[in-house]
Amino acid sequence: MVGELPRLCVNRVVLGDFAFVSYARGFAGEVFAGLRLLNLRNDALRRKVDAVKYDVKRIEDITYDLAVRK
Repeated sequence: MVGELPRLCVNRVVLGDFAFVSYARGFAGEVFAGLRLLNLRNDALRRKVDAVKYDVKRIEDITYDLAVRK
């Protein structure tokens, strides 16, 4: 679910809904914070958590681009 949020954020920005990006950033950050509490080693689930981490990073990049653009 979090994996599609960066793409959705880009689409919402194109449509002019800039507030959605901050909402999605908060949601993805909370999901990632919850997943970080798990003690994961080299495991398939660890790869999923890493994917969520990179998705949060992409959303933060979109947020930064919006802040610079304004």
